This record gives sequence, structure tokens and C-alpha cells, in this order.
Amino acid sequence: MKNIRTKPTIKAPRVLSEAVRIPKELLHKIHGKAEDTSGGRNEQEESPQQYAENRIQETAQRSGRKAKEHGKQAIRKIRDAVKKNTPSQTTKTRANSARRSVRSARHAAKRTVKTTAKRTVKSVRHTVKTARNTVKASRRAVRTAKAAVKTAKMAAKAAVTAAKTAAKITMAIVKAVIAAVKALVAAIAAGGWVVLLVILIVVVVIILVVFLMGIFFADESGGLSVSETAAQVNEDFRLAIDTQISGLSAGGDYDKVNIIYDGNMDGDSDAVNNWRDILIVFSGSRMANGEPSIELTEESLEELRHIFYAMNTVSYRTEVVQDTEQGNILNIYVTIDNKTWQEGAELFAFDKNQMQIAEELARPDYYPLLAELLGTDIYGGMTNGEMTDIISGLPQGTKGTVIVQEALTRLGHPYSQPLRGQGDYVDCSYLTWWAYKQAGIDIPTTSVEQARYCQENGRNVGRSELQPGDLVFWSKTTCGCGRWNEIHHVGIYAGNNQVIEASSSKGCVVIQKLWGLDGGKWQVYSFARPDI
Repeated sequence: MKNIRTKPTIKAPRVLSEAVRIPKELLHKIHGKAEDTSGGRNEQEESPQQYAENRIQETAQRSGRKAKEHGKQAIRKIRDAVKKNTPSQTTKTRANSARRSVRSARHAAKRTVKTTAKRTVKSVRHTVKTARNTVKASRRAVRTAKAAVKTAKMAAKAAVTAAKTAAKITMAIVKAVIAAVKALVAAIAAGGWVVLLVILIVVVVIILVVFLMGIFFADESGGLSVSETAAQVNEDFRLAIDTQISGLSAGGDYDKVNIIYDGNMDGDSDAVNNWRDILIVFSGSRMANGEPSIELTEESLEELRHIFYAMNTVSYRTEVVQDTEQGNILNIYVTIDNKTWQEGAELFAFDKNQMQIAEELARPDYYPLLAELLGTDIYGGMTNGEMTDIISGLPQGTKGTVIVQEALTRLGHPYSQPLRGQGDYVDCSYLTWWAYKQAGIDIPTTSVEQARYCQENGRNVGRSELQPGDLVFWSKTTCGCGRWNEIHHVGIYAGNNQVIEASSSKGCVVIQKLWGLDGGKWQVYSFARPDI
């Protein structure tokens, strides 16, 4: 059945009083009487008017009864709907209580939310404020750190710049001293005495340069000097070669073992001393980094050793030969690649600043200094008086004197067999060939060919006949390379038992006492005077 919508509140139906109500019995009687009357009445006896009135009355009564029944039904439905949709007093009370509880809960929730929110917001605001303060402090710290870094960089840059400037100033002072010495020599001397004065004043220059530059000295704590370091490294290097040779010759049934050093046929040693070039590379690397004064600490010594082994590499090869007279022969070929400072600079990828320093130190003005630092006395330990005796004792107007004087101008010049004739590089036979060339005399260009030429042309002389400008030849008695009489070295006799030679063992041109007269690995083979 379709529900009837009602208003939320409906008043109770109105109850009629007893007086105005029509009793049910009366209604039934009236209704029954009317039916009896209508049923028993003779329609013919009624007049038309009476008939119409009766019909209207009956219709009205039926309509009234139907309306009454419909009204009752409607009232019952309304009551049922009202009863159904209208809550009881308990229900209303409970509902009101629930509403109050809901309202109370809402208010409590609102208060809780509001309080919690306020506290949370306050806490968040405090956290944000703390974070902002932290960020500000961090920014200040960062700014302080940046400022410190900037200051440190500026200080470091200033220090490096100052060091480089100091190095440049030192170089400039050294150049000025050397230029002044040269000017002084040119102004006050002439002839053969120039050589003597140059030698004497170069000693002063060395002292000045060492004092000004202060490089390559043993530290005050008792460290090694450059010369001691070089000697120690050379000993280790030689020991490693000897160990390798022993290993190659061990275990074989050989009647003879020949050790042949390839590529070093004109010199007084098996290995070339290229320490001058090593020091130039070492100095160029260190001084370019703002270190004009270099102490040989453990770190720098290790760096120096590393540069040495990078610029001196060794390779080996063996050969077995059957000889009818000597039997089974083992030839061990040892090749030592002694690099120059130019090759070292390329090996270590020198930049512009490093190259400038290296080029400066490689100039002839520094030859005596570098030799002195390495413990190489290019003057053979002679005093000023002894040097004066040699210069003054040279015979006037002879080619021999010219040869000696020219050879003395090459003191300290670097040794290199591959680079002989390039720049100031010489080896022993190139020095003799060049000095003789200055005197207008042509001789062969290698030591063995010069010795052979002199012997075959009757130019040999005895030791007692030696004169300044004569040639001295040495043979290497332990070599089995097959050279003519194993001639490997040559020098120029300077007088007073002194000889000028380009020494591979010392790495430069030196003057020293005549040696190799008492036997040993190196022996004087002959003296000669070609076309003097």
C-alpha cells in the first residue's frame, strides 16, 4: 500500500460529544427503515414529485454512508501512519540524549582539533623557526668556509707566485753575475790567460750561485747530498745489471762469456752518467711548482730515484758462438738507454714553465754548478797554482797549445754519444776531432779509427815524449766486442801529467790526472801525435 505522507506533528482526531454523535443503532434503523419503506412502497402510488424526492434522499443517504466509511478508513490510515511515524516519549528522550551527545562530541572534537591544531601549528612554527635559524647558521658557516677557502687559495697562490718570482729573481741574479764575470774577463784579459781567468772566476760564480739558489743540499738533519744520492743510485743500478748478467750466464756450459755494451763504444765506462740531465728534469719539475730551494727529503729522494730509472732503461739479448780456438762463447749484449734532459722533459710531459726552467739550467753557464753538485770536479782537484802552471807552461805558437786551449773551453760540456756534435754535446772522439779541427788538423772521427790511423802512419810516441796536444788511447780489456785492440776511449794530453777528456763515467768534459797506467779494466794502449 502506498504510504501517506504526513506532517511531522499531527494533532489527535477530534472526538465528538455524545449529543452530536449519531448512534450506530439509529443509523442502522434509519437505513433499514428506509430500505423497507422504499422496498415496500408502491411506486405507482407515489407521485412523480414524491418519487424524485425519495430517490434524491436515498442517493444522499448512500453517498453519506460511503463518505462515512471512506472517512473512517482515512482516519484509521492517518492514525496508523501517525502512530508509525511519531516516536514515543522514550524514543524522543533517547533521540534528544543522542542529539545532545552528538552535539557534545562535536564540541569536544572541535575543541580537541582546535587545541591540537594550535599546538601542532605552534610546534611546526617553532620547528620552522629552528630550521630557518639552522639554515642561516649554515649559510654563515658556508660563507665563512668560502671566505677561508678563498683566503687560503689567495695565500697559496701568493706563495706559489712568490716562490716562482723568487726562482726567477734567483735566475736573473745568477745570469747577471755570470754576465758580469764574462765582461770582466773580456776587459782585463787576453790570449791564453783568458782560459785561466775564466776557470778561476767560474769557481767564484759557483760559490755565488750555490749561496743564492740554495738547491740540492743535504738537509740539516743529516740527509744525503746529491752526489751521495747519485753514487748510491748508481751502485744499485750497477748491481741490478750484474745480477741480470749472472742470471743469463748461469747454468750454461760456456768456455767464455763476453759482456758487450751496445751503443757505447767511445767512452770510459759501461754506462753513461746522465745525472746532469736528471737534475735538470728534477729541478724543472720542482722549481716550476714554486720550490726554488730543494732539500733531499725521503719524498724528494724517491722522486729523484724514479726520474733516474725512467731516464736509464736496460735491455738484454744473448748470442752463443762456436769458435774453433776459444770454444763455446756466450755473448751477452747489454743496451742502456741514457736519456737526455730533453727526452726526460718529453717523457714527463713538461709544461711551458717547467721547460723554461729546464732550458735555463741546461745553459753552459750552469755546467760547472751541476758538475759540482754531483761531486764531479771538472778541474781534477787542481789548485789555482796548478792550473796556472798548466796554462803558463803551454808552448807558444804551436798547434798543440791551440788544441789544449780549445779543449779547455769545453770543460763541463755534457757527454752524449748519440747527440755528439749537437749543441754542446760531445763524446770522447768528437772532442779530440773538434779540438784538432780548430788547429786545422783533420783526423778520423772515432777513437778506434784515430788509434789505428796513428799507428799505421807512424804517429805513435812514447810516454816520455808526450807534449801538450798529443792523443792518449785506452783499451777496455774485459770487452769482447771485436774492436781493433778494443780501443774505446781517447783524450788530449794537457801537460803536467794531466789529460782533457769527454768522460762518459763523469758525464762531461773534465781535466784530470793521466790514468790507466797500472793495468785493470781500462788500460792506456798508446800515445800519438797526428800531424802536429
